[in-house]
Amino acid sequence: MIKKQIIEQEVSIYICDKCGKESYARLGYFTCEICGQLICRDCAVLFNWETLKYNSFEGDYPNSICKECWQKGHEEREELLKLKEEYDQKEKAIINKWKNKLKDLENENKIQEK
Repeated sequence: MIKKQIIEQEVSIYICDKCGKESYARLGYFTCEICGQLICRDCAVLFNWETLKYNSFEGDYPNSICKECWQKGHEEREELLKLKEEYDQKEKAIINKWKNKLKDLENENKIQEK
């Protein structure tokens, strides 16, 4: 007589805390960095803190939060985008000023050499 051995395997089921979507794979599920809930791809906003770019599943978007927390932070996000734009403009102006100064010094050196 042959005995069948039943192997019990622990199976994890991931359930989105927002919409209830279930999956056996952790892939495609994220943890909201604000409220800590487990969220599926449909309920997540992926973004990059440094560039403030978001919602593309291609590229470098290492951060994730749920859409609810994303909406709550709308005003702050808009303020950050405005500050980032101002900073970028000032940075470009300073770089251009520095480049022009270097060109002027280079031209002065050429004149003195003659």
